[in-house]
Amino acid sequence: MLAIYILNRLKNKVAFSIVAINKNYMPAPTTVDAYLKNVDPAMRPMLVALREAIKKAAPKAEECISYQIPTYKLNGPLVHFAAFKNHCSLVVVSATILPAFAAALKGFKTAGRTIQFTPANPLPATLIKQIIKMRVQENQTLPPKKKATAAKTAVKKKESNKEIAGVLTAKQFIAALNKHQSDAERQKLQRYFKTGVDGYAAADKFMGIKMGQLFTIAKQFANMPINEIEQLLESDIHEVRAGAVSIMDKASRNKKITPERLKEFYDLYMRRHDRINNWDLVDLGCLHMTGSYLFDKPKTVLYKLAKSKNQWQRRTAILSTCYFIRQGQLDDTFKIADLLIKDKEDLVHKATGWMLRFAGAKDKKRLIAFLDKYAAKLPRTLLRNALEHFDAKQRAYYMNRQ
Repeated sequence: MLAIYILNRLKNKVAFSIVAINKNYMPAPTTVDAYLKNVDPAMRPMLVALREAIKKAAPKAEECISYQIPTYKLNGPLVHFAAFKNHCSLVVVSATILPAFAAALKGFKTAGRTIQFTPANPLPATLIKQIIKMRVQENQTLPPKKKATAAKTAVKKKESNKEIAGVLTAKQFIAALNKHQSDAERQKLQRYFKTGVDGYAAADKFMGIKMGQLFTIAKQFANMPINEIEQLLESDIHEVRAGAVSIMDKASRNKKITPERLKEFYDLYMRRHDRINNWDLVDLGCLHMTGSYLFDKPKTVLYKLAKSKNQWQRRTAILSTCYFIRQGQLDDTFKIADLLIKDKEDLVHKATGWMLRFAGAKDKKRLIAFLDKYAAKLPRTLLRNALEHFDAKQRAYYMNRQ
């Protein structure tokens, strides 16, 4: 099954799905009170104060839940706010607000239309009120909202989902996943991932999302800000982390991606490799994204990862050469495979065998030379995967050398 997965990924196709169960799954809140009730107690007082300041500055604003987070509307959306693990965010639905308050916001982290703050550095009530009042003035200049037809509403909702990509999209992405959660897939998950006490996925938590559906959602969130992608990586839920890596994978395959955006992805993936704790997360990040970034740069990091004590880092090292192979550069694949021939992990053996097979499709003579030198001492899993495209006689020859 894993071989089928990797082959399909190499062909840029998706023909794979996994399913799981989120033991902590809860329905989305329908009121702001319900939202605040579920917020970390350390964050709650700060958000309560924020809520009060918003109401005082815009007493006629409608309070509701939109995109699964508290929202205030007055002739259109004014602001949103939300809590995360290590910070809270106020999202102003306007491109002019943050520049207007640049001096006052100097001590806060901002991104796009979002202001981040913490209990140690909360937003002053005076500043909140000034921001809200400016938003009210902006919205008052807009023409009154007309009642939309069902068709127009659907179109606007679709466009809104695209535009909101720069606003708290980590929360939205999780909400989108929740819509496709399925308890019926629990048994399949248990058979697919090693979630037993001694398994490599023993501590992993799952929602129960088909991977094909996750990929579809990830593609829609390709413009998610890098700080929001990191929020997804911090999740305890496997599919949420897979979504973070899939977003980077999908976006990195876009020919219009900028070098700066690709570097953001690579830096985040490597910096937060502690959150890459399963083979599928490695594969999503390495079959294109890491390799495409490193292709014209020194490969030193891959050789360091190949010597790591962490099996996922070693798997990252060999699979990152997949992009190099596509470009006809095979040296690093064979050199890193050389470092991994004595590896003790089956999942590293398989990945190494796949990359050798892929490299052999480009240069069979070079693969044969590698096998002639090492076949007698290669792990059988590695050797079997490397030989998959050989005829029966050749396979038997190398397998019998062990």
